[in-house]
Amino acid sequence: MVGEHHGFLQARRREMQIEAFQKEMHRRNGIEGSHSELVRGYGLRRARYRGQPKVRLQNYLIGAVCNVRRLVRRLVWEAAQAP
Repeated sequence: MVGEHHGFLQARRREMQIEAFQKEMHRRNGIEGSHSELVRGYGLRRARYRGQPKVRLQNYLIGAVCNVRRLVRRLVWEAAQAP
């Protein structure tokens, strides 16, 4: 038995095969991976402070720490690659 949304599902599956769709989703995968890293590794969803300005500042600092750690890991990796 075919569900009522079967036609929409099939159209979406055909759309997923288009190169433009895959390029757009490639960018989205990177964004979602970064978001997942921030939530799981740095506690992005848990606010330590009360009030939107303080929470916003906390989130900016979490993002900065994440970027610094990525930079350090990259520099260490590059140093290990060069003989």
